[in-house]
Amino acid sequence: MISITDEHYNNRNYLSSKYKITPRITPIIVTLYDVKVTEFEMQKYIEHGLKIVRFRLTKHTIEEKIKLLDHLKRAVKVFCQKYEICDWPVAVSIDLANGCIFTGFLSEEIPDNFVILKKDSIIELTSDMKYCFKCDAKRIFMNDPYTLPAIPVGAEIYLDFGEVVMVCVKIVNNKTIKCKVIKEGEINDQQKVCIRGVKHLKPALSKRDLEDIEFAKTYKCDIIIINTVRNPLLIEKLKALFKDSHIPLFLSVICDQEGLDNVKEIIAVSDGLVLAREYLACSIEKPGQLLKIQLQVGALCKMQEKHFFVSGHILQESLLIGHLVESDISDVTMALKQGAGLFLRSYSNECTMNQIYTLINNICLDEDPILMKTQHFSDIPCKIPLNAAETCIQASILTAKLVDAKVIIVPTVTGQTVMQLSNICENIFIVAVSKSPVVARKLQLFRGVIALPYDDNTAAFWESEKHPRIKFGAAYAFKFEILKYRCPFVALRKATSCSSYSDQVDVWSLTEKEHVRLQIKLKQSLQGR
Repeated sequence: MISITDEHYNNRNYLSSKYKITPRITPIIVTLYDVKVTEFEMQKYIEHGLKIVRFRLTKHTIEEKIKLLDHLKRAVKVFCQKYEICDWPVAVSIDLANGCIFTGFLSEEIPDNFVILKKDSIIELTSDMKYCFKCDAKRIFMNDPYTLPAIPVGAEIYLDFGEVVMVCVKIVNNKTIKCKVIKEGEINDQQKVCIRGVKHLKPALSKRDLEDIEFAKTYKCDIIIINTVRNPLLIEKLKALFKDSHIPLFLSVICDQEGLDNVKEIIAVSDGLVLAREYLACSIEKPGQLLKIQLQVGALCKMQEKHFFVSGHILQESLLIGHLVESDISDVTMALKQGAGLFLRSYSNECTMNQIYTLINNICLDEDPILMKTQHFSDIPCKIPLNAAETCIQASILTAKLVDAKVIIVPTVTGQTVMQLSNICENIFIVAVSKSPVVARKLQLFRGVIALPYDDNTAAFWESEKHPRIKFGAAYAFKFEILKYRCPFVALRKATSCSSYSDQVDVWSLTEKEHVRLQIKLKQSLQGR
């Protein structure tokens, strides 16, 4: 493993004090794919602001999946005790492999856990199931019997996102083609397969995907990430499967040209979009236009007020060289300025993932103050409101800009007001106070949102509870150091218990005396747990 070193980003310690937690605006989805990951390792991620975790469930048994969820739950509990906070909701997302194409498993006769495909060698690529567990240097299994017959002579085939590149030289039959290796490399079990310029014909959902969906329904996973979404019908079908259970958020991943062609329709039915740059670089006919595609898709997401993430090629060159490269930092900062979240997929081992996540987290913390200062009134997409609820949301944002407030505190039940706030005003902290842990976890996906579960049931009436909720959010904003003494913040809440939406905008400011009183009350509530 090559270690990335950088004096500035590696030496920064944002959690040097026991009581210091520095949240960031940009949401980052982190993949924990190894069942051997420990509670301590999960806690380290949480200490650096982890709010969304992605589990790759394809290769795991039910027992291993439950074990991962239990590790996460205990890691959150230890973290909260260590930093003296009530709760830190972490949204759990699962991955549906659905349309992705994989190779098979290496033959048991191969002593190593990898095989080297040498340049100019001829390889058979087959979809014959009898070779699924017999891959070697002469024959590779591909788990898509639908797309393989459509591969023409001359098509480029990428294994493991370009680790090995082959070109089709001969069609043997409907199950087998012969390929010539033009870039040698090593592969192991179940590597991703991408084919440039060929339409994927593999069915959208498999039996294993349906099993993972049942797991998500049983354990109430917060986010479903659907790989290789080619049209909006798949998302509508998945939503129908959840109609009798809790409704998660759906993130669509664009991996090929067909998905790009239907991206507007896909955005419309999804809760967010992931642009899989690692897949697109190996599948579309013009990979040189990837930056242009990223800007266009990001703009479409912003127009439809949907969240946008990018994955792949994140600090890629830095990983190869061993130190941070300016082009990699520019790539990350450009994505942040575009309002995009970051999606960190699997790396070679957990140590590399932890290091990459720490570096990106520190880059985000450097960039956040700049983004908050540079956003102008003209950057806020304030369209003509359709109803009074939208009017109040826009009023809270404009008020925050007028008084130079860095925080908006919103007591919420369903989270809809917070979601709309986040979609309109990206570069501001929104402290969401909710009694529902499920709502709090879902809100962690949204840019700039700090979701806090509120479980104080001492107030008998709504009127006696509305101010404590605001002060509860303010106390944590001070604790997280995003709010300072006497600095104004905006509160968006219901004016009366009969209001059907948040219709009151206030400007608050807490004195040092009030802050100390709130901290004492907060510590007493923690000791009573």
